[in-house]
Amino acid sequence: MRVLARDGVEKAQKFTAPLLVVAFVLVLAVHVPHVGVSVNGAKRWLGAGPLQFQPSELMKLALVLYSATLLAKRPQRVHDLRELAKPLLIVVGCAILLVVTQPDLGTAMVIAFTTIALLVAAGIELRRLAIVVGSAFVLVILYALVKPYARARLTSFLDPWAHASSSGFQAVQGQIAIGSGGLFGVGPGESVQKIFYLPEAPTDFILAVIAEELGAIGVCALLFLYGLIAYAGFARGQGRAQHAERPDRRRRGLR
Repeated sequence: MRVLARDGVEKAQKFTAPLLVVAFVLVLAVHVPHVGVSVNGAKRWLGAGPLQFQPSELMKLALVLYSATLLAKRPQRVHDLRELAKPLLIVVGCAILLVVTQPDLGTAMVIAFTTIALLVAAGIELRRLAIVVGSAFVLVILYALVKPYARARLTSFLDPWAHASSSGFQAVQGQIAIGSGGLFGVGPGESVQKIFYLPEAPTDFILAVIAEELGAIGVCALLFLYGLIAYAGFARGQGRAQHAERPDRRRRGLR
């Protein structure tokens, strides 16, 4: 972040391609026997002992930088699905396929939604966006019909209380944590759910713990802080755009 703040996105564009290649290599390495670390039936990690990380997290960053760079260089790409598919959608699709087979449906959906957000920011037409989203939705449904894991995740997402003792357990316990917190929470460090009921309290369900300990007020404060980051990003981008327009206006004035 310090490098980007000092040198701008031009610095990031130089290492985007190597970062993407490294991310693909590491995500592939997860599937190699005796290399990928298996936890709870899923192979998503590399490392040994407590020093482990998910290559899919690096993939998220690499794909955002890659997609943004590609769309910025050729903005007209979003108006032609063939140009959009080669190479952007193909690269993103391959990344999603590798992540899904770990299996990690949640991260795959995050990558998909992030790509859609980038396409919207790039100015894609609603009709073409509907085709991309519709195609992705059909693929998700087909995958869910073939893979019991994905089917269980989707059905528990739609109605977690109907699967409270199986695939919907964590979602139900997360809702209980949020409800227990009320408006002001039970107090910092006083969460009961994180001790006995939420198996991934420090990571996936950290927001449920915050809601239980700090209440709805704490969640709103957290969202406000994230909003400040988003506002700073938009303000920075708008400032750069206005700065780029000024020389062009001066040239037109001289003419």
